[in-house]
Amino acid sequence: MEFARQSERRLLLTWRAPAMRRLLVSGAAGGVATLIAGLTGAPWQLTLLAAWNTAAAAYLFLIWLTIGRFTAQETSAMATVEDNSRHWSGFVLLAASTASLVGVAFGLHKANLSHGGMRFWMTTGVITGIVFSWAIVHTVYVLRYAHIYYSTGGHGITFPGDEPPDYIDFAYIAFTLGMTFQVSDNSFTSRRVRRTALVHCLLSYLFGAAIIATSINVLAGLV
Repeated sequence: MEFARQSERRLLLTWRAPAMRRLLVSGAAGGVATLIAGLTGAPWQLTLLAAWNTAAAAYLFLIWLTIGRFTAQETSAMATVEDNSRHWSGFVLLAASTASLVGVAFGLHKANLSHGGMRFWMTTGVITGIVFSWAIVHTVYVLRYAHIYYSTGGHGITFPGDEPPDYIDFAYIAFTLGMTFQVSDNSFTSRRVRRTALVHCLLSYLFGAAIIATSINVLAGLV
């Protein structure tokens, strides 16, 4: 009976949260934002930022609405479901988040050349864009750490206490590592996790540098 319930839960989770579906819905939201921005006559830099920010916000809303409420048992079931589209969507999201930094650079340049309301909207779009990109990178790694841990039978990462981890526990690891380049009360015990964390830290460093550069540029424009 327990096996049947676990199988039903896996099928339900697979139907509720396929990775490619979230990606397509987010892309559609970005397309709508592009159309609206184009109809209002916004410059292409602002249109680009509006499209990315809307798509990123939609993705973050959909993914955290789903996984934020999962128990440890549901996290295990979801993380071990074989979903080939998940790997592709993760790659696309990381690539898009990194590429969005180019859009941020164009937006900053346009903001420095603008005045009044346009300067405000360009600056807002730039700040929002880099924050959303930063959040998406760490969210992708939340899913990756959970997948590695549960697909290997609960190995690769140690957790204090006896409770099995849920997605919030993996968010603690991903965001702590992304902000401080270290973890506090966890440790990595497999080569696969360490290599994943290395790439994660390199991306975090890139976004940290971009955030500092953006902050300096915005503050310099205010004086």
